[in-house]
Parts: sequence; C-alpha cells; structure tokens
Amino acid sequence: MNIVLISILLGIGGMVGWGVYDFLGGVFSKQVGPFKSFFWSQLASLMSVLLLALVFGREGYLSGWIVFLSSLAAMAYSAGYLFFFRGMEKGNVSIVAATMNLWAVFTMIFAFVFLGQRLTFTQTIGAMLILTGATLAALDWHHLFQRQDRKLLLGVKESILGAFFFGVFWNISELISERAGWLLTTFLVKLGIVAFLSLLSMIFCYEIGLQGGPARTKLAIAWMGGYRSERYGSHKLRVDHRRCYPDHAHRLGAVGGDHSPGGGFLA
Repeated sequence: MNIVLISILLGIGGMVGWGVYDFLGGVFSKQVGPFKSFFWSQLASLMSVLLLALVFGREGYLSGWIVFLSSLAAMAYSAGYLFFFRGMEKGNVSIVAATMNLWAVFTMIFAFVFLGQRLTFTQTIGAMLILTGATLAALDWHHLFQRQDRKLLLGVKESILGAFFFGVFWNISELISERAGWLLTTFLVKLGIVAFLSLLSMIFCYEIGLQGGPARTKLAIAWMGGYRSERYGSHKLRVDHRRCYPDHAHRLGAVGGDHSPGGGFLA
C-alpha cells in the first residue's frame, strides 16, 4: 500500500486515539482529579513506549541539547494537559475539547514566528475555521444575548491555556524528532513528564496514589496511556515519509497531527 495512504489512515487512527484519551481523561478527572489521571496515564504510556522500543529498536542520537529541549517539551506538555484536564473537571467535556482545538492555531502562530514556516491560503482558511469553531463553542451565547456582556463557559479558560502550552510543545517536539527520531523523542518526553509530575507532587505535596479507588478506574487510566502508543506508529511513518518526500510534509502533518476537521482537510 502507498506510504502516503498508510500515513493518512494511521493519522486518522491517531485522531481517534486523541478523542478516546481526552474523553476518558475528562471522565476520570472528575473522579480522581486531573493530576492523578494525567500522572498515571503518562506512566502507563511510558511503559508502552518501552515496549515499542523493543519492536522498532533504537534510532536517532542523544545529546545535551536534545535532553534540554525534551525537558522543556515535557514541561509544556504537562502544563497543557493539566490545564486541559482541569478544564474538563470544571466544565462540559465536549465544549472544553472543542476549545482545545485552538492548539493548532497556537502551533501555527509559533511556527510562523519562531521557525519561519508559512501557511498556504487553504491552510489559513483552516486555521480561521478552527478559531471560529472554538469561539462559537466557548462563549455563553445565552448570557451574551440576555445581559449584553461576554462570559466564557466553565473550563474554557483552562482549555485555552492548555492549547497555548500545546502549541509550544508541538514546535519543540518537531525540532527534537527531526534530530533524535520519533521513538527517542517520545521516550524522553514521557520520561520528563513523569519526572516533572513526581517533582511537583513532592514540592507541593500533591497526592498521586490511587489507593481505595475502584479497580476498573485504575485499569482504565492505565489503558488510556497504553492506547496513546498507537499514535506513535503513525508519527514514525509521517516522519519517514517527510524525509523521502518533503513536498508532502505539511499535508501529512496536518492530517496526522491535527484532529480538527477544519485544519486537517483543508490543508
């Protein structure tokens, strides 16, 4: 099968993975809190990445600069998801998830400013559609029409902050993966996330144990992390294809990396 078609299909599978992970993250954030839900799902994800390393083998190279960038990426990713899960804990999961699509817009802005990347006309339209959809989902329109002032729905402020940090993360992640490879990048970031969250729990005395919780909740949170490893295979194929066919890179990146219809299909 054509490598482009395989990459697109796996990218769509990755979108499904994002949706399931985010939905379960919202459910369990309401049950055990965003910090515990994120920490244990990421620890399970780290274990799944180690299993993938046995399958694909080691690739890329390690340097002090890559470790430094991976640390920054891990902190940005952690902040993004903690704000995101916090938003889902406070508000409606579907509204918060829709608002989180702003991460694609933040990613494009940072790539434009710091990496010198430019968008095509259709990609710009896609970004505007994402921004429009997030605005429609985020505002309390009933309150706006009744009282003539603007009010964001519960959880939207947190999701916007999460989208901002995700925009930072994806640009740093791209820099790392081009040098270290997809698997080493994923391992370093996941390891950094677990270490960063463990440090936060010690400094601020956050409780991370799941003692006393239902067994099905623990299994589901562990499954959340393992399920995310499906996305890493699609990322490997997209990176491999980008190296062979650089002219197709922005199209594959949009389909595999953006789970919003506007940004993905118009790119």
